[in-house]
Amino acid sequence: NISNWASFQIDKSSIFLDGEQNPTERSFIIDKSLPPNFNRVSSNDYDNAVFLGYIQGHQTPLASRSITIKDKRFVNLMTNIVPQQTKHNSTSFWEKFENYGQDFAREGKEVYVINGIDGIKDSFDAGGKAIQIPANLWKVMLVLDKPGADPSTTPVYAVGFYYPNQDPGNIATKWRNKDWSKIEDRTQRPVWSLEEIETKIGYDLFPLLPQEIKKDGKICPVCKKEL
Repeated sequence: NISNWASFQIDKSSIFLDGEQNPTERSFIIDKSLPPNFNRVSSNDYDNAVFLGYIQGHQTPLASRSITIKDKRFVNLMTNIVPQQTKHNSTSFWEKFENYGQDFAREGKEVYVINGIDGIKDSFDAGGKAIQIPANLWKVMLVLDKPGADPSTTPVYAVGFYYPNQDPGNIATKWRNKDWSKIEDRTQRPVWSLEEIETKIGYDLFPLLPQEIKKDGKICPVCKKEL
């Protein structure tokens, strides 16, 4: 009863730019487009999750799709929500990686993002129905030099993020300035290459992307400003 993954695209037209008002209203909506026999989750169903340390986490972030009322409604559908550990879903961790993609868009680039879950570690009761809790969360980004650019003839950058759905501590402090590729133990780093994430989750993400780009998990040298 939670989504396995969600994909979306970011450019200047889909996000609020510097100096513009950026409302972050979280009015969660039951997804009535689901078939009648499906478990239609509501925001109230998450009441018990709070006591376990989990809150509603967006697969497609609100900040990436809130320019129009229609976009905001779609992003706040409960089918776009998964239980995310409170500190994992915060400005000190997962939101930093979301901002990373938006920074590229503010520079005029086009960003394709896929978010997802990997594994189930538990569930919580929601009025007689169980809502599953993901064991791990992941995110991959493909950055094109400009909207509509041909990746075969223009610069392409790709990176991934993967981390257990738990309190991350201070692991993401000044994360843009670290060379994560030197840390072989992947449990000690949130930054992964696309190839590493594909191997872990069993998906072929961006199948037309050259393998040498998928292998490179380094932070883009022109976008290291820490927010």
